[in-house]
Amino acid sequence: MAEKRPTSTKAIKNIVEVATSLEFLPSEKDKELKASFWALERENPTCDPDLLTACRVAEVVNYSNMEKKWAIPGFREWFCNKNEAKQRAERIFNKLLDALDNIASSDDPKAYSAQLAAFKALGEYLGHLGKSNTPPPLGLPTDQKELEALVASMQKRLGVAGD
Repeated sequence: MAEKRPTSTKAIKNIVEVATSLEFLPSEKDKELKASFWALERENPTCDPDLLTACRVAEVVNYSNMEKKWAIPGFREWFCNKNEAKQRAERIFNKLLDALDNIASSDDPKAYSAQLAAFKALGEYLGHLGKSNTPPPLGLPTDQKELEALVASMQKRLGVAGD
């Protein structure tokens, strides 16, 4: 005998609520409200995100429909996460590290200058390289094009045929 699945509208509604609360997707207006609120309240020692209410937020940002927003599954959790910007920055930084990794492992000669820039940026970030404000010595190539011109010039002077 086949197992009977619950089909009540209440069960389906509960499943939908749980699913949507797992990943609330804010609108631009939601983002503006959150940014406005936390810009004013971030340093307020009495503002505890765990105790935040729709009334308090509505008061601070002067938004009368906050109760409706607060009732949307996932909205309150998203709104009260004042570390979201740091978390997003870390996520983006990790994506950039992946991109650097792809650049660094490329065998494409066109990617060499990007590789050098990536290695330099990563080396500076990790403290392996000091930041240099001194320009390269005069006469030395500063990019791939200048290097190729210098090599061609040297080959011509030495009478060596280029590739």
